[in-house]
Amino acid sequence: MFVLVMGGLGAGMGSFACCQVCRLRRQEEGKKKLGSRSVCLFCHKQLKWYENIPILSWVLQRGKCRKCGKEIGKAEILSEVAGAVSFMMLGAWFAGKYFPQFFELGLGGTPRAWTWAWFLVLLIFMTVLLVLAIYDARYGKLPVGVLYGGVAVAGVFMIARAVSLGFTAVDVTATGERIFEFTGIDWKGFLLARGAAAGLLGGIYYILYKVSNEKLVGGGDWLVCLMIGMVLGDWWLALWELFVANFLGAAVMLGRRKKRTAFGPFLVVAFVIGVTFSTQLQMMKLGMV
Repeated sequence: MFVLVMGGLGAGMGSFACCQVCRLRRQEEGKKKLGSRSVCLFCHKQLKWYENIPILSWVLQRGKCRKCGKEIGKAEILSEVAGAVSFMMLGAWFAGKYFPQFFELGLGGTPRAWTWAWFLVLLIFMTVLLVLAIYDARYGKLPVGVLYGGVAVAGVFMIARAVSLGFTAVDVTATGERIFEFTGIDWKGFLLARGAAAGLLGGIYYILYKVSNEKLVGGGDWLVCLMIGMVLGDWWLALWELFVANFLGAAVMLGRRKKRTAFGPFLVVAFVIGVTFSTQLQMMKLGMV
């Protein structure tokens, strides 16, 4: 049930992300603002609530505006599906890893609150990544303001995650319930791990960006890598991010031959895969040690 709810939320965030991309582009081109409500880009009809249901409205209307009959486009439905799939994958990972512990998180539920806090920030971060991926796929570049916003959200995630790790089980009640206390944060180890992941990903792509003069890597890709590394927080996961993103990018570029391919979407896909299978990847690392 939780995963289905996450899918619906993700579809809504995918729709929101696509809408923001359109608004950002119009603002960049100096065009008239669309207002706060969703409208058809052709006839400017304000959409009703039932015309704005993610995925469902597009399917029922066959991808066309109900008033003018113009095609809405595939970007909208693809964004909503991408949002639904990514949120479902993150939700399934979160539920499988943390839900069993929620019944043992102690009196007052403080660790549980911080666990939910960083997961909520993770979803916000995922929405920012969707905006970046859609913008890059459509226009071949990344909006600077959103990039800096993503780095800021990644920083907030790090703080919430660090606090949640600062709780330690100190006692067990007669019913078997564990009591947690905040025993402090190992900031040195935490920041070293996050810094290594962010430095590895962001550093490699920054060097490629500078050396190739943007021929291999765009100017914003290294910032996407930096924020992803901050959230992944592990050099091993960062390496897998690097491998998966480049593998997917190379496969698509071979199919497109000499056409330039936006790399941002592959970084985002690799991030979702990396988080979803982080437990299995970490076990693989332990088996190699």
